[in-house]
Amino acid sequence: MNIIERIKSKTPKADKKKGQLATTIGTVCAAVLATGLVVNPIGIIALVIGATAFGAKAIFHAQKTDK
Repeated sequence: MNIIERIKSKTPKADKKKGQLATTIGTVCAAVLATGLVVNPIGIIALVIGATAFGAKAIFHAQKTDK
């Protein structure tokens, strides 16, 4: 089963909640970064790392399937 099929298949409740939370936090980080509200270089780096890390976590939890 490839990654697209695993994401489309049924996900356990616990992983679904964790994935939704990670998606929300990652999206907020990316949105704040895109709006340009933060001009401090350390803040920009933190937002990039946050968006990347939480995006990866969301994908990880989206791949979990009920067996």
